[in-house]
Amino acid sequence: MPPLPAAKPANPHSVSNIVNRACSIPDAQDTPHRRCVKRSAKHLGQRAITCYTGSLNFPESCALNDSQLTELKNWFDGYVKGFYGIDKVIDANIELKDQHTRNTCVEICHIARAMDLSHNDCLIAETVGLLHDLGRFEQFRQYRTFLDAVSLNHACYSARLAEQMSLLAEVPADERDIILSAIRLHNVQALPQDLSPQMLLHARLIRDADKIDIYRVFHHYYELFRTDPESFKANLDLPLTSEFTPSILEALVNRRTIDYSQLRTSMDVTLLHLAWVYDINFVPSLRRIRDRGHLAELSASLSEHPGLRAARAAVFAYVDEKIASGGVIVAEC
Repeated sequence: MPPLPAAKPANPHSVSNIVNRACSIPDAQDTPHRRCVKRSAKHLGQRAITCYTGSLNFPESCALNDSQLTELKNWFDGYVKGFYGIDKVIDANIELKDQHTRNTCVEICHIARAMDLSHNDCLIAETVGLLHDLGRFEQFRQYRTFLDAVSLNHACYSARLAEQMSLLAEVPADERDIILSAIRLHNVQALPQDLSPQMLLHARLIRDADKIDIYRVFHHYYELFRTDPESFKANLDLPLTSEFTPSILEALVNRRTIDYSQLRTSMDVTLLHLAWVYDINFVPSLRRIRDRGHLAELSASLSEHPGLRAARAAVFAYVDEKIASGGVIVAEC
């Protein structure tokens, strides 16, 4: 494949400058990821600003459509491939997030269909699922961690990458705003109160779908704990112990979400994941979590401490109550 034309350094919209800004890589570093973005830009269209306004060759449209989403999926496949081959640790973690993205798309489509949303809302939801962790790949390549606290806010970075590479440039402005808003907000502790109904709907959809598959991801980490505790500790960055923080247990028993800043031990993290059910927005999501056995698996790791037994009972009672209600929405949109 012939190389892209050399860009003038003074041009802020040149391919090299856009790639460098989007990927936070100095110009002298020609990494596999940077080459992938260039290849994607070359493959997807010969426009003056290849990966800034022309990385995807979408037709003019009054609404997001199936062909646009298909092209985004094809772009994503090529983008992620550029991160493989650096070393085994990076490969394993890129694969983890690659699979998480695909699973999140499946989950968000399941929720949207179960809620009988319009086809357009289903397309918007799946696009959010596809791009919600776009920044995770570069995050791990640069920092070798998925911990935002010691690297970068992956949700904001994902939205910034989508904007800088103009992946949604020809999606209608109102839908683009919904998608980018949902991506930025998918990891916040609480959603802002002033979101439009559509922004609130899609932010809640991605937060549910993300959590559903993260339960599966943490099953991977718990398996890692059983086979390689030291590696698990490195990923968690908290003491491995059966002790827990009393305020976290109290929140769980009283059906409240848990502040991440309170986490002190590995057991606190387990309790946090149980408390996620209180932050689930839609009944189909709760049903999915329960039926897949995620809560039972987490509960099985708890000791018979009376407080932990009460917490376990509170979580299961809450989920059963919401599912038995026969409704669709847990948090009113």
